[in-house]
Amino acid sequence: MQVNSLHSKQTASVVLGLGATGLSCLEYLHGKQNIIACDDHLDETRQFELQKKFAQIEFLSTSECMQRSDINEIIASPGISDAHPLVAKALTANLPVICDIELFAKAEQGPVIAITGTNGKSTVVSWLQHVLNSVGKVCLLAGNIGIPALRALKSEHEISVLELSSFQLERTYSLAPEVSLILNLSSDHLDRYADEAAYQQAKERIYQNAQTVVINRDAQEFSLPHTLKQTLSFGLSESDKDFGVIVKDGVRYLSFKGGVLLSCNELPLIGEHNVSNALAVLACAAAVGVSPNEALPSLVEFKGLSHRTELIADINGVRYVNDSKATNAGATVAAVSGDINNIILIAGGDAKQADLAPLQQAFEGKLKHAILLGQDAHQLDNILNAIAPCSHVENLKDAVSLASKLSEIGDTVLLSPACSSLDMFKSYIHRGQEFAAAVEGLLDD
Repeated sequence: MQVNSLHSKQTASVVLGLGATGLSCLEYLHGKQNIIACDDHLDETRQFELQKKFAQIEFLSTSECMQRSDINEIIASPGISDAHPLVAKALTANLPVICDIELFAKAEQGPVIAITGTNGKSTVVSWLQHVLNSVGKVCLLAGNIGIPALRALKSEHEISVLELSSFQLERTYSLAPEVSLILNLSSDHLDRYADEAAYQQAKERIYQNAQTVVINRDAQEFSLPHTLKQTLSFGLSESDKDFGVIVKDGVRYLSFKGGVLLSCNELPLIGEHNVSNALAVLACAAAVGVSPNEALPSLVEFKGLSHRTELIADINGVRYVNDSKATNAGATVAAVSGDINNIILIAGGDAKQADLAPLQQAFEGKLKHAILLGQDAHQLDNILNAIAPCSHVENLKDAVSLASKLSEIGDTVLLSPACSSLDMFKSYIHRGQEFAAAVEGLLDD
């Protein structure tokens, strides 16, 4: 009798967590033997719907799974930590705890560009997809953005571009990217990792089995595998062999091997971090055979993403900018790294135990007033009140209302929270939508 390639008849795999990622796992595994689905947060109606759709899959609670002796593998959604009872039990028993990206890696036949980082990765992968598709390479965006990776397997594509979180990387073993990139690293997720070293080690897993590693010269050094075949680099300094920035007659240009490519002023996205992001896109594209000159026309056509330094409105000479995706201090620092001044900052939320101190230097001479909210507003106050007045509000509508009263022509009201949204909102998207709605409300007044 032939044994199923994923499971023997005596063992079972548990798909733990049934959000978008978990559902993609059920779709992929449906029809295989001995699959269990587990999510204690499902209401009865939703569980009934899923049981009807996945008739061959057994739905159990965590407590029921804990009683089973036949479970040999956990396929966990990224947001589920090692502290979950079922995950902890599996790890103690040396059983595999994997994620959807591991299943994807075993099945994907085409080249993969894998990108991670604390900040900017969504912009870079989306920009890269736009460039690759524009030059005729059928490129699919998946992972932590776009569609779940397992659904990408069913779509025709030439290249997969994956945005990967540290949570996904720490449970992935078989991924062998054509190109890997860690954009940057700053303090984040210290509510899940023991320290920053553990967080960095999780990110560095993206380099395992990579053919080409793209290196950000302006970021900290990372440990590279000894088997690495080649590297490409980019940075905001001049380079005679890789991607960089050069200055001629007072104008800054993107460059490759010392040659001029494009004026930085022609880039469609503002901020010094987006100069770096553009170089990252060019380097990754070059690693899969797209020359810089071939990539430039589509590079400047990219429109950017919602909730990333997104201009919502200009009201009476005051700009209202939505940067709700800035869920840590590093992202907020990046948002104000360019030529932006007279800022009325709206910030706060769950800082996830991260260090917010870098915000003080980043906003020195730029911050006019800080409007703070959320559970860690007091931490931000302690840091920012040395350089500007701080006010506290209960919600975003009040924050926008106060900002409009404080603002003058030439000011920028910037929602860049430096914190997670989950203490007050469903997601950073929900937070950004509430900000945009409050700004639109000003137009109605």
